[in-house]
Amino acid sequence: MDGIAALLGYQAELAQDKVKHVKVLFIECEKGGSKEALVLGYAALICFAVAHLATHTAGDLYVCCRSMIMSCFSQMALCVLLAVWVLWGAGACLLYIGAKGNQRHGTKCGVSHHGFLKWGAYICCAHLIISLLYCILSHNLFMKAAITSTAPKVVTRV
Repeated sequence: MDGIAALLGYQAELAQDKVKHVKVLFIECEKGGSKEALVLGYAALICFAVAHLATHTAGDLYVCCRSMIMSCFSQMALCVLLAVWVLWGAGACLLYIGAKGNQRHGTKCGVSHHGFLKWGAYICCAHLIISLLYCILSHNLFMKAAITSTAPKVVTRV
């Protein structure tokens, strides 16, 4: 899904570039927004959100540990999980800003929104790689726990 989101984001950027605009530094005047870029941008955002949800569904099998001291795999999995969330937040913001910039009707001038969809697509690709790493680490933790039977034990005090 991340790959599809990246392709949609890049296609939205190409559709956005077809709209006539005049640019001076960071200010641009554009004659309306691109409906195709708007639809593709929002579709990329939805695919990106579904991919993020799928990552957590597949990867959150076993990340917790049974004690305060975490194994190396657990620490790496949590660091990668943090990276997944940061990438998702950044990518979702970029895709949203890029798509939202195409809702304009008529000629309007303002800050350029070009490049947001392209960078959102790049972050989708990075999210894909980091998500795969997270799922692999999580799967290894799950298999290690199943083999060594490190399930949490209930301790009762008398």
